[in-house]
Amino acid sequence: MNKSATKSNQTSLRVAIVGGGAAGVFTAWALQQVQGATITVDLWEANNRIGGNTWSWPYPYNGTTYNLDAGAQFFFANPQPAYVGLLKSLGLFDQDVSSYPAGICLWDTDQNARTLFVPSKIENFFDGTLKLSDIPSLLQFFAFLLQAETLDKSGNWSLPMSQWLQNVQWVTQDFKDKVLTPFLYQFVSLPLSRIGESSALYALTYFVRNVTGWPGQGVVPPDAGDVFTLYQSASIGLDGILGQVLVGTPNTTVRLSSPVAAVSYDPNTQQPGLTVNGGYLPYDVVILTCDPQTASKLITAGGSTAQPSAPAYLQNIEYAPLPIVLQAPQSNYMPTDPGSWQAANTVVSNNAGSVAFSGYFGVLRPPAGSSLVPAFKSWSNPPISSPPPDTLLFHSHNVLYPTTTSIAARDALQSLQGATNVYFAGGWNTWFDSQEAALRSAINVVGAMINPFNLEPGPYIAPWLEESGGKRGTTVSRFIERLVSRMPDKLAQPVRDGLRPALAKL
Repeated sequence: MNKSATKSNQTSLRVAIVGGGAAGVFTAWALQQVQGATITVDLWEANNRIGGNTWSWPYPYNGTTYNLDAGAQFFFANPQPAYVGLLKSLGLFDQDVSSYPAGICLWDTDQNARTLFVPSKIENFFDGTLKLSDIPSLLQFFAFLLQAETLDKSGNWSLPMSQWLQNVQWVTQDFKDKVLTPFLYQFVSLPLSRIGESSALYALTYFVRNVTGWPGQGVVPPDAGDVFTLYQSASIGLDGILGQVLVGTPNTTVRLSSPVAAVSYDPNTQQPGLTVNGGYLPYDVVILTCDPQTASKLITAGGSTAQPSAPAYLQNIEYAPLPIVLQAPQSNYMPTDPGSWQAANTVVSNNAGSVAFSGYFGVLRPPAGSSLVPAFKSWSNPPISSPPPDTLLFHSHNVLYPTTTSIAARDALQSLQGATNVYFAGGWNTWFDSQEAALRSAINVVGAMINPFNLEPGPYIAPWLEESGGKRGTTVSRFIERLVSRMPDKLAQPVRDGLRPALAKL
């Protein structure tokens, strides 16, 4: 271990971060929060831009320019408390983040009808948006959500979705196969035929915590009148947020268009190092925030002297390309009935074995005059092979396929954190892939570095490292109860007669 002391008796570390996506940026920021050390960071990125899987695309419409995110376009406050805390600490939450009501639609092209519909606003339960035909599936969906809460509390990552669904009660097999399974596509990105291989906890925990909150954290209630409320940057986009985070990392040098060729370790100096542009650069610490397959290739290219046991685990974490398309003024992957469009839309053909997810930006941005911006973000399986008509941006990046095999390898990798002073971070590395997971993986690396490098985490990092879980701020049953209580008495008579008593009983 090669660390020196400054005149103020602080530890001085040179750190290399490989990968300029959200995890790389958050890791650089988290390292700047520690105390008892002077840390200088080189952030190496193969592409000519920071952002990795994110991509904020400007789209002019009716005199207004909108930022459309091809990466993570939005977040929910309850499952992402650390990320919200970061935005607040940077002054971005109140300045740049806006909230919007969010609903859900699952459209079955075989039936040419919606088979699951959760409105975005309470008023939609009585203004004709919700139909009497929507009630049976809505009740089954809430029954499913009640049982998903129990799974989230279990902490069992090894249970496959197919096995968990077998034991879900009060839900028909047809609903499990034709509604729940394709609904989960947006969380796992697996082909329809493989969604059963996913870790059930991975597939469900983000959605459940949107209702129940993070353990030990207070629940942020939906905005007045909303069923669900989501948040996003309406002006600078996620790329802009990452840029603002980097402003808070003055000791970080970003090195774009600089692909790393190998990661290795010198046992004589006890230092890891990078091979870049044909030269070798030693560091005190190397943190790999790239995807696991790339990390494995870099370690193997270095002769596996750095983290020699890691490639066996990294190669078992399945990643696959995910082509994403931003489209305007229409999308090939939306329900055919515009009256059914919600913020989150899943279009499925069980007969063809195809499924697509589309986010509708129109309900997630301020209107341009009297019209909503007609822009959409979509991905599908089978994957989009080429840009369709009306494409604004065709962007492909790799995503985790969260099978139980991948999750087991991911979890086993944690015991190797810090071996040869090489660490791993990334949204794939902990919990559910999101801005929150990327940030928490960065915080976890700082936590793993504290003892060997005699660091103090600092006032922002320390609370998250000390987090010990605790009770949820609410429950799914309480959420349903509140939903019922918020429904007006003027609910349409047929819907009221069918829905309110059934929800109350549930």
